[in-house]
Amino acid sequence: MPRLSVLNPPAPPVAEFQSFIEESKNLQHCGATQPNIGGFLEFIKGARPFSVYLDKPSPVVDFKKFIRHALRTAIARVKHHLPAIVECATITPNWLFNDDLLDVAGLSFVEDAYTELMAWALHPDTHPPSAARRQQEWLKSLGLEQGICGKDPCVPQTQVITEDGIPDLILHFPKLVIIVEAKTSSNEHLTPSGEMQTISYAQVVRKMFEIDALTVFITPDRRMAANSQAKLSTFTEFAMFLAKTMKAEDLPQDTRAAFAMLITHFISCAKTIKIPVRELRNLINRIEVWRVKPHRYNNKSIFIHLSDLLNAIEVFGLVEINE
Repeated sequence: MPRLSVLNPPAPPVAEFQSFIEESKNLQHCGATQPNIGGFLEFIKGARPFSVYLDKPSPVVDFKKFIRHALRTAIARVKHHLPAIVECATITPNWLFNDDLLDVAGLSFVEDAYTELMAWALHPDTHPPSAARRQQEWLKSLGLEQGICGKDPCVPQTQVITEDGIPDLILHFPKLVIIVEAKTSSNEHLTPSGEMQTISYAQVVRKMFEIDALTVFITPDRRMAANSQAKLSTFTEFAMFLAKTMKAEDLPQDTRAAFAMLITHFISCAKTIKIPVRELRNLINRIEVWRVKPHRYNNKSIFIHLSDLLNAIEVFGLVEINE
């Protein structure tokens, strides 16, 4: 029997089959009831698109190949992030409240509130002993040189009025001005001059302070900025930088509680998909159980816990700087 062409399969002989059926209606069926041929004809017509697979292996074979490749890729990605996953799962529980108090207070996805929280977290007066280190480590988390800070930490400024709009947050360092444009539910928009925010703010702030300026675009989902030179970040990444940086600090109880409220909210809520704190704790607990097992880093162990480990990458905002 000739094989059907994949590119141009011949049409099934529906017309000839229809004629055969019509002729058979006139035959005597020895008292049997007339067969219901309508449904079968519809099946023949509906099956035509599948005829292309008669000249190639079953699509299930290709799908299995895809699954094997996807698993290898997923396991490789997990292995790349394993040290960071373990570190985050170890550090984060110390900063989690049982409830997301900022969510309860109605501050979820409020851009101005998020900007003020970031300014507070970076402000020298929040905790003077760690002031310089907080700003240096934040720059490092963005892939920037820590030396940009100079000798002394700067004072973050929010809602700075310029000749072409109002940037959310500005950090004026001796050699560079960092502009933070935060977005939650809204999108980047045009300034009065007609330029997009991340482009215009870098230009007007550079002119305003007479030194170079760089924009940081921080969002729940690390979306792209109109300015291709802008650094991309997320609120989760900001929270994890704080958790790692402040882990060794001897903080006053009220200051530690304030940091914990911010970190809890930015990890669990300030993202595309909200993660209840209880689910976050359960995920961390399962990773901790995996972490203490022997041979935990071999492919089989990673495969068994692949779902949790991949979720941890997303939950903790683990990305490569060049992603």
